Amino acid sequence: MSKLALIKLYFKEKPILDQLQKEFSMKLNTHVILQIFGLVLQGVNQAEPILSPNGKFWATVLISGVQLIMAVLAHLSDQAGNPLPPLQK
Repeated sequence: MSKLALIKLYFKEKPILDQLQKEFSMKLNTHVILQIFGLVLQGVNQAEPILSPNGKFWATVLISGVQLIMAVLAHLSDQAGNPLPPLQK
């Protein structure tokens, strides 16, 4: 994907990012605790024979998806949990 295409995609999706910034925020401590909990879940999922191999795969996908959403929410707020100012054009 070219740089121009990435810039066009950014400005096309910018209203969605601005809306997320207004609606959601996450404090740094909350984010760190939830990410550590996700890491522990990932380790237990791989180390313990609780689920079948197919179940382990889908548990990994689910936990990773939740961690991804938490990371996006954390990037949209400062350390105190306040929304960041809207992105500049």
